[in-house]
Amino acid sequence: MRSIDRGARQIKNGTSVLLFPEGTRSNDGKLNRFQAGSFIMAIKSQVPILPITISGTINIIRKNSPFVVNRNREVKVIVAPPIDTSQYTIEDRHQLKDIVEAVIRDNFKKIVHLSLDNKHS
Repeated sequence: MRSIDRGARQIKNGTSVLLFPEGTRSNDGKLNRFQAGSFIMAIKSQVPILPITISGTINIIRKNSPFVVNRNREVKVIVAPPIDTSQYTIEDRHQLKDIVEAVIRDNFKKIVHLSLDNKHS
């Protein structure tokens, strides 16, 4: 909780933060369940969440490695509209998590669908 509090203070002071709510990279390219910690931080800092869906990095950077292993791969990104956190309390963190997760999962399905369509074209 101290890390979350420290992060919330930094965000309130204008620091931009990129968080991956799954808590770890995927082994298979599928989305893992989201954890609540980053949503507590967003609620405490009262800043909007900008849901960003990223697909394709599994082919570029292996899990537990900071090194790019393949530069000749495509990464797809969808940036969704911001989600206001000002009406949420810490008790609502799971509701906020579910909303953001639904947006990212829906966009992930769109990316996968577009990729399949492009392969068949």
